[in-house]
Amino acid sequence: MPANPLRFIRRLPAKESNAVTDTMSKWHAAESALTPIIGREAFVAIYRRSLHLAISDYAWLATAEAEAGAHADLFDRLHTLLSLQPLAVAVAANDAVFARFVEQLTHLLGKALTERLLASAPAGGGESTPAD
Repeated sequence: MPANPLRFIRRLPAKESNAVTDTMSKWHAAESALTPIIGREAFVAIYRRSLHLAISDYAWLATAEAEAGAHADLFDRLHTLLSLQPLAVAVAANDAVFARFVEQLTHLLGKALTERLLASAPAGGGESTPAD
């Protein structure tokens, strides 16, 4: 049986991996709040555009953009890529993508409506911070 080529990839320790999972909660909250209003296709399009805009700072996000919408869980690839990064980098990258997402949404819907829709998102949708 061939060796697993991924065995050499550095994975985050469990505590850091949980922190990355926690940073993903804002995406799930936004998806829950926005998809019934703007539709899945529009949500995916804004998400992909946000990933595209963040690639200039985090080139390793390119595969997340390419695969966005290809999985049952829209955020699987992003979560995997974040889990392979040091925690501070993962949190910064996720926050950068989410900030671009909010910017794109604001351009489309306006600031007041964007804020109201995101405020209605379930708990866990706030800004992420590195775990101590």
